[in-house]
Amino acid sequence: MPECIFCDEVCDEGCLECPSCGKKPFAGMYLDPSELEKAERLESSGDPEGAWRILYGEWVAHTDRDYFDGETAGMIRGRIDSLLGRNPALLEERIELAMDEMAVEASQSGGGFDASITEEAMELARGAGRPDLELRVLERHIGIQVARIGPAYRETPGLEEKLANLRKQAEDYGDSD
Repeated sequence: MPECIFCDEVCDEGCLECPSCGKKPFAGMYLDPSELEKAERLESSGDPEGAWRILYGEWVAHTDRDYFDGETAGMIRGRIDSLLGRNPALLEERIELAMDEMAVEASQSGGGFDASITEEAMELARGAGRPDLELRVLERHIGIQVARIGPAYRETPGLEEKLANLRKQAEDYGDSD
């Protein structure tokens, strides 16, 4: 028998409200399909940023610490990945998603996350010549690691030098605009 995604109470398959916690018990029940349709229309009409905002907002809502619906979040993430694949100019959005993905993984796993997310996001930023974005990714990574491991993480060999170098590059990049 299926269980509520909030409290793990067993619920009948047709249940619209969990008898234990009073919430909608199954994956996808909080998703408004019209939002996905709206995102498709926006992209089709030449507004991929608008489509991104809708899809990203839905992904954030479904990966919230208090309401985590991994099944629906995965479906939305697939749509986001497709959107980003069709619109490579959405680099900042891709980086933002990667940083949030690190935080979501850390939250869901009790602290850890796949460091390849950081590496891939930094490589994307580096490949685009965006040291400002690369710095943001590294700073988010450090923040998550400090929260997990403690302030001693900042003493990782080479970390301060890397930060200083990226800060200088980001400053130079900002001056060139």
